[in-house]
Amino acid sequence: RSNSRDRGETWGPLEPMEDLVTPVSPTCIKRFPKTGDLLAIFNQNFSDDPGDRQFIARGERNPLTAAISSDDGRTWGRFRHLENRPGCGFDYTSINFLDDEVLLTYHETRWFSKEIADWGRSLKLKILPTSWFYE
Repeated sequence: RSNSRDRGETWGPLEPMEDLVTPVSPTCIKRFPKTGDLLAIFNQNFSDDPGDRQFIARGERNPLTAAISSDDGRTWGRFRHLENRPGCGFDYTSINFLDDEVLLTYHETRWFSKEIADWGRSLKLKILPTSWFYE
């Protein structure tokens, strides 16, 4: 995390966000229009073992998890898995809001064997009511 007091012209020092530790895929964060809370979509799985093939090759991008912050990202809660399937990875999420729904797009990758190159990828759309994230 880094904060800006001048609308993004300059940024303060980096601070770890220990509630959102994730592998090599990016976290996507967007503000709910009606509540002002932050919604984060990320992979709630991290290996810091440099000998772990998953860590070196791609990180473990499963499960795909949602979390909410009501204090501008200082703390996170209401963790819920959007996807959690062994042999699959989920990454590069986009978040859009439409009325009382959240539209998410992301990659779904399936590994067919232990070989890094033996996989297939598709783009997935998931539409959920905003209330799902607060349950």
